[in-house]
Amino acid sequence: MSPLAFGSQEQFLRSHKASLSGLTPVQALRRGLVASVMTAARGFLER
Repeated sequence: MSPLAFGSQEQFLRSHKASLSGLTPVQALRRGLVASVMTAARGFLER
């Protein structure tokens, strides 16, 4: 179970992130950048 509401999860997954070179987490995952997305997710949770 995620500590974030569904809307917050959607926001994270579909918003462009500077930490992912401007990609959305979904785009980054499709490119195999799993570790980078995990790092971005940790940062998103800490905000």
